[in-house]
Amino acid sequence: MTDKFENLKSEVSDCTKCSLSSTRNKVVFGGGNPDAEIFV
Repeated sequence: MTDKFENLKSEVSDCTKCSLSSTRNKVVFGGGNPDAEIFV
């Protein structure tokens, strides 16, 4: 699951699908168990 989390983090950081991408400064991912069954 850790690889999936890293892939998601990378995908979100590089996303330009909406106008929010033009004004964002940082993409913030929290901590926790990367192998959790549920992400919030």
